[in-house]
Amino acid sequence: MDNGIMSIEEWLRDIFTNTYSVCAGAVASILGYFLPLKDPVNLLLIFFVVDCIIGYLKNRKLYKQKFSKRKIFETTIPRMMAVTIFMMLLFSLDMTFNQDMVQTYMIVGYFVGGVLLFNIWKNLYELTRWDAFLNIGEMLQKNVKDRTGMDVDNKNNKEAKHESNN
Repeated sequence: MDNGIMSIEEWLRDIFTNTYSVCAGAVASILGYFLPLKDPVNLLLIFFVVDCIIGYLKNRKLYKQKFSKRKIFETTIPRMMAVTIFMMLLFSLDMTFNQDMVQTYMIVGYFVGGVLLFNIWKNLYELTRWDAFLNIGEMLQKNVKDRTGMDVDNKNNKEAKHESNN
């Protein structure tokens, strides 16, 4: 008599004979869970690629260096993977604790994106020596100093902050 309930033996047999379907379902579930990270991760991927291209052009023009796959696989790809994994972990943390006031994975994305944009900006200036890059950088530096009191050009910000407090 079939009452719609499978025995454990039948269930295990169905699972193992349909391993591909089970794995595909698991992968689809994981991808669906992390789908909200698609746009920030894609944007950071674009930033990493642009940073690599501009860095390569700068090194080729200024230092006569050839393209190095080793440099890409030893620095850029591990950093990209680390940022992606860290954002995935923070996304999971935010979702698990139902924390939606400030999305911590987006803060990391903003920070890493800002660092990459700064690096692209600096490399573009070194590559072109175009004063517009320098002038906009100085304007941003002044804006940061006016708002925070920190001199981004000063390597000893702790000492500068300490001296201003005394």
